[in-house]
Amino acid sequence: MNKKVGEAKIPALDRGLDLLEWMAALTEPVSLTQIAQGLQLSVSEIQRPVACLLRRGYLRRSDAGAYRLSGRIAGLAGAHPPHERLRQSALGVMTEFARQYRESIHLCVPDWDAAIVLMDVPGGGLVRLSLQEGARLESMKSVSGRILTAFGALTSVGLKKSAQAALKKIYNARFDSAASSKVVGITDTGVPVFDSAGEIVAALTVSVLQMMDDGKKKKNLLTALRDCAVRISEGL
Repeated sequence: MNKKVGEAKIPALDRGLDLLEWMAALTEPVSLTQIAQGLQLSVSEIQRPVACLLRRGYLRRSDAGAYRLSGRIAGLAGAHPPHERLRQSALGVMTEFARQYRESIHLCVPDWDAAIVLMDVPGGGLVRLSLQEGARLESMKSVSGRILTAFGALTSVGLKKSAQAALKKIYNARFDSAASSKVVGITDTGVPVFDSAGEIVAALTVSVLQMMDDGKKKKNLLTALRDCAVRISEGL
């Protein structure tokens, strides 16, 4: 072959992947016309990809003719060997942490330009925090994202010097802690999780909600969180 692999294009496959990525952000079923409009294609151009994905079980079609994603993609993601091993190693550790410290804890893995919530275990307090598994957290606007970026799992190209300096600080400190960029009153603290080769595979983050009647100084969870990360690494 003379062409580089990166130059090869398969229009039908590209359309199918574009369709799945577009529908992943939807909460309601959509018609064939809506899919075409969303992808800026004609109905005839997306009929075959839709039919193929429907036949393979990636899409479901209602009696009214509306389409939605099935659970097949989530099943594939969960069965992905590195993630499955990570899930198996982390579940017991995270559950024990949430029960002992009564704080919510989540595990994120890198995915192109964002951190993906792979697992979430709500704390046992009066008010429980919970993150949607599969949610995408921005690389520089979340503790998990910054940790993954600092250790090279997410791209840091084009960042300002101030952002690069912040990432270097996280790298040297081996953790990050900051107020949530999404919700007022929540502080996130996270640490990296490494594999046996010393490569980062995930970010383990605890989310602490400041309660109105919490007059006591918050526990320092960093040591416990680091211990959890080590135990997860040992199980990989």
